[in-house]
Amino acid sequence: MTRILDALDAEWAHLVASSAAAQALERWREADPDLDVPTLDALMRARVNGNGNVVLAALARRAPSDRLAARVLLQALVPGLGSLARSLGGRDVAPELVSFAWERIRTYPSGRPGSVAANTLLDVRKAYLASVSDSLPAGAGIEDAVLVDSAEEVVLGGNADDLVRRLVAARDNGVISDDSLRAIVRTRVCGDTVAEAAAGECVTVAQLRARRWRGERVLRECLAHLPLAG
Repeated sequence: MTRILDALDAEWAHLVASSAAAQALERWREADPDLDVPTLDALMRARVNGNGNVVLAALARRAPSDRLAARVLLQALVPGLGSLARSLGGRDVAPELVSFAWERIRTYPSGRPGSVAANTLLDVRKAYLASVSDSLPAGAGIEDAVLVDSAEEVVLGGNADDLVRRLVAARDNGVISDDSLRAIVRTRVCGDTVAEAAAGECVTVAQLRARRWRGERVLRECLAHLPLAG
């Protein structure tokens, strides 16, 4: 049930030793004393001490415009997402929970009071329950509560024809799969709700969200550098 969480942990093991992490930490330390830690592992340890919410709040402030800060904050939520997945149970909900968490992290409201971790997990739980409730509109979820465009939506904005050509180029270059391409085009370009796109693809809403999430994770870094198809 938590394969995607295991994948995040494996990715994290590589990230902590990367040059990108070292450069980000240096940049963060210069701008924000709350992130004055030597390594990402040290930052993870800091989140569980008495100053933990200060660290997570600093990451949340950066998350809408800094993908690495968002990724670190997502990692801090992995244990909570695992517990939430187990509590909801019944099917593999972890990919959908991660998708909801990523969307909330990239749109976390500036100045929101309270615990960043608790607030985010509560939002994720609410969005998931809304997405599976027959009493709410199909596809309702965390998108209905976001205050600003996510970073992915900014990247994927602009001329639709040009965007589709770049997405096809991403698929042709092996950056994203056919499944991710269709999920993104249906929901970001054609205007389908997630529920409509999932029905069209003959998959669950959770599977559709996971496909879109996997594609958009890599597109932010890769899309602008790919040649146009056609």
